[in-house]
Amino acid sequence: MLERKRVLKQVRAEENDGRRTLIYEHSKNGDVFIVEDPKLRLDDLERVQAEVMQLLQQSSAS
Repeated sequence: MLERKRVLKQVRAEENDGRRTLIYEHSKNGDVFIVEDPKLRLDDLERVQAEVMQLLQQSSAS
């Protein structure tokens, strides 16, 4: 979602030992995030998005 909104941009992808690692940069402050590719399928996407939204709502309520 942050990639679509151009908050994060993918600057590089690396493959080591069969694992794909994605490197993102925050477009405004330059922070770098290293994320292992979870290899999600399209049919998993809706469930994962719902889980993320629930987690975000819980953390903002705290």
